[in-house]
Amino acid sequence: MSDGGTIETDALIIGAGPCGIFAVFQLGLLDIKAHVVDILDKVGGQCAELYPEKPIYDIPGLPVVTGQGLTDALMEQIAPFHPRFQFDGTDEDDITNATNRAPYPTLHLIREASIDRAVAAYPHAERIYEANMALLERLGPAGWDALDVGARWLSPDQHRD
Repeated sequence: MSDGGTIETDALIIGAGPCGIFAVFQLGLLDIKAHVVDILDKVGGQCAELYPEKPIYDIPGLPVVTGQGLTDALMEQIAPFHPRFQFDGTDEDDITNATNRAPYPTLHLIREASIDRAVAAYPHAERIYEANMALLERLGPAGWDALDVGARWLSPDQHRD
C-alpha cells in the first residue's frame, strides 16, 4: 500500500465478496466513500471463486442465482458509488485495480463481437483480465487517459470527492 500502508477513505471494507460489495451499496446511499481490499485477485469472494456456476437458492428476492450472477448483480448495483478496489498483491494506486475486475473505471479490452474468437484463441479465457492488467501496467495513467474510453484513471488523491 502506498504512503506507508495508510489508506485514506471514509470506510474500509475488507473482503470483496457479496457482503463486502453490499456494504459498498449501503454506504454509498449515505454518501460514504468506500475502499475495498481483498486477498483474492477479483471481486466475488467464495461465491465467484468456488462455485461461480452453482445455483444458490437462499438469496432474498432471488429464487435462484449463480455465484457469478450474484456477484455481477451486486457490482452493477454499486457502480454509481465508484468504490476503490485493491486486490491481492497490489498497491492502492496500482493501475491494474482498474481492469475489468472492478466496476470503475473499467476498461474491457474484449468486445462482445469477438468473444467467440477470444475463447477459441485463449484456452483459459478466465485469465484474460491478467492480460488486461499487463496492458494497463505498460500504458500507465497517461496511456489510460489517452485511450479516451470515457473514464479517467484517478489516483487515490484525485478520487476523493
